[in-house]
Amino acid sequence: MKNLKDAETAPFSLHAVTVNSTGWGPAQEFLKSTDANLVLVQEHKLVGEEVEKARIWARSVGWCGIINEARRTTEKKGKASSSAGVAIFARTGIGLRRDPIVTSRNDRVIAGIVESPGNPPLSVICAYFVTKSGMAGLNLALLSEVSS
Repeated sequence: MKNLKDAETAPFSLHAVTVNSTGWGPAQEFLKSTDANLVLVQEHKLVGEEVEKARIWARSVGWCGIINEARRTTEKKGKASSSAGVAIFARTGIGLRRDPIVTSRNDRVIAGIVESPGNPPLSVICAYFVTKSGMAGLNLALLSEVSS
């Protein structure tokens, strides 16, 4: 068993995970239950005022977040919907700020700078790629944009 002094002097360990949430509700459940201190979320589907409400909720449960809005779509039956949406969440006490990148699809790519105790700043990119496309088409374009 480690003593308290050892725990206080142990180096900070950044535990990052990524989750395809298929919506904001599952993303919230994941944030409430994970032991990670950095979470990259794809497919939250938040649009408009929902984005700010999500930031406020995240702060209330101990997370700081940067969130890119999902893309508004229309279903066949005329019902408004959304697709994609990416975000990065860090536990309170870990520095997180947006790292501006130029991309044609903000609903699929977001970048941040993470500053955790005892570690140099870390650049993090969360990308939501098109399933079954491989590294072609939109996926290749997104990679090219992020790397330039």
